[in-house]
Amino acid sequence: MTPPYNPDINFIENFWSEVENKLRKYRPRPGNLNDLERIVKEEWEALSQSYYRHLVK
Repeated sequence: MTPPYNPDINFIENFWSEVENKLRKYRPRPGNLNDLERIVKEEWEALSQSYYRHLVK
């Protein structure tokens, strides 16, 4: 039986954690939803293919 929460097998949690860590470094913080969306997309696209492969191993 699988535990109810296990970040090792829940790759989306690990992915969002990585994006969140990158967002914390932005100064000034995104001022509106459009800025936040743009920055999330930029950071998402900046992650390497090897990072994604690592998530699903």
